[in-house]
Amino acid sequence: VSLVLEEIKQIVKWLERPELKEPIMVSGVPDSGLVAKIVMDYLISPLKAKPFVEIYSYGFSPQVLVKKDGTLDLVKGVLYYVKRDGNDLILFTADEQPRLPEAAYSICNDVLDLIKELGVKIVYTVGASITGTFVDEPKVYGVATHPKLLPDLKKHGIIIMNSGTITWMNGLMFALTKIKDMEGIFISAETSGYIADAKAARAIVAKLNEILNLNLSLEGFNEMIEEMERTVRS
Repeated sequence: VSLVLEEIKQIVKWLERPELKEPIMVSGVPDSGLVAKIVMDYLISPLKAKPFVEIYSYGFSPQVLVKKDGTLDLVKGVLYYVKRDGNDLILFTADEQPRLPEAAYSICNDVLDLIKELGVKIVYTVGASITGTFVDEPKVYGVATHPKLLPDLKKHGIIIMNSGTITWMNGLMFALTKIKDMEGIFISAETSGYIADAKAARAIVAKLNEILNLNLSLEGFNEMIEEMERTVRS
């Protein structure tokens, strides 16, 4: 299935063409509290994820990012892969959400078409559940494209959503799987939405650890959470 959209120009740059074994994708793009971005950055490093596709879009902000070494980079989305004993993983994140709704649809459409060719059948996206208040132990929520996926979420202590909306790419990336003969799950955690929320991100990573057998330590969140709590107290 291809979406018919107002033309948004994109460049898909392949860095490598990996052969993957029944891959599963996890996706998250910066949102409120930077929850999704913190989750994805936390996954990429310890899993030794390797970038294999870069996506540049006219829908991203017209700016460049200056790096510590004095060079620059364009705003982009990146697909990474992780080889594992079980299902391989594909991870997707971006420097920002696109500015245009058409670009959000277009980028998601391109990514989903690409990963489907690589054999992906299920996509997990992550994000924020905004409450406007600070909590010590964020609740974790989930929603799926198909009813058969919900019992497994419940088994892992994830509360099933029954109302609300999920906006921009973190919603579209999993929802559009439904019209592409794939499956999608969205996992979110409570956040105030006011500051970068490492507690919410840790709660999501803990659930992904269980569901996808990632075997990741959560200790890396400790320093981030301490900094967050200092900010809240100040």
